[in-house]
Amino acid sequence: MIEHIDRLPLLQFHELVNRAPSPWLVDGVLRETSVALLYGRRGSYKSFVALDLAASVATGLSWQGHTVRASGLVIYIAAEGGGGMVQRARAWAEQHDVAPFTVNMRFVTEPLTCLPDSEDMDVLIQRIQEAIDWHPAGTIDPDTGYVYEHATAREWPALIVIDTLARCLHGDESKAEDMGAFVKGVDRLKVEFNCAALIVHHTGWDETHERGHTSLGGACDTIYKLEAEEDPDTGLTLVCEKMKDSREPEDIRLVRRDVEVSRRPTDDPNEDLRSVVIESELINREARRAHILRVLEELGPSTWLEWLNGSGLPRTTFQNIVSELRRTGKIIKENDVFTIV
Repeated sequence: MIEHIDRLPLLQFHELVNRAPSPWLVDGVLRETSVALLYGRRGSYKSFVALDLAASVATGLSWQGHTVRASGLVIYIAAEGGGGMVQRARAWAEQHDVAPFTVNMRFVTEPLTCLPDSEDMDVLIQRIQEAIDWHPAGTIDPDTGYVYEHATAREWPALIVIDTLARCLHGDESKAEDMGAFVKGVDRLKVEFNCAALIVHHTGWDETHERGHTSLGGACDTIYKLEAEEDPDTGLTLVCEKMKDSREPEDIRLVRRDVEVSRRPTDDPNEDLRSVVIESELINREARRAHILRVLEELGPSTWLEWLNGSGLPRTTFQNIVSELRRTGKIIKENDVFTIV
């Protein structure tokens, strides 16, 4: 069993000086026990990015080249419904070659009222306590007779995701009182389980900042804005607008990729099961470069059109990678025929 850390300790000056800075949950991206905000306009794939990050924490797999320092249980509140989340979760597991039962995540697939004293919050906390085998302070270990001074659990959550704020807030998000009550609800979860929280939210009317009262941004340790281009090959840009007590990291370039999702016996046979996975722009480009070189090797010397058709890639994407391969001397073109050097 793992004890909950002491709350509200009185630290002496030298103890504070010698304490290590808040450790990273995901290296350079998200700190342990922090409150983070991920916002973007509608259709910017922010929920896909949130799930991708959460699943990495739940498995310990690096997230887009960033090491997961403290993997653990993730609670994901999919308040906009679990229908689309089914295909997203399948796609993530299949593309990462991970058995679903090894992903340490629990989902809530309905909206709830995120207030510190709401019935929904009490039920949610109880559900999480049951999942982690929580015991209150004073519990006696049946094997050793040891009396725990603090609350204990088999494991404590590493991250709780609230997706989205709009479906978990009671009242008007533009009012300081209502937004403040939501933040207090998030704080209660953070304190109860000593974990990080990630809030997924929408942009305001002019898309330059998060929607709602400014008290939300003030309460967050970290704020990310997700910017999406219309062209899927142009990709996504994760811009850090706030990183408390640290320098904001450089923009993180991501791409979205359409994938087929495996069918289960209970699925509707007429439904087209597809989803999107999120990838690092660099890793994605390297994979595509290796792919089209492999295609050319299998085809042998080929014209541009023959090679394009064999690759299955969009025309613009293919042309960009071919131009890069020619610049770096990986291929040559003679009499309109391409050959690997």
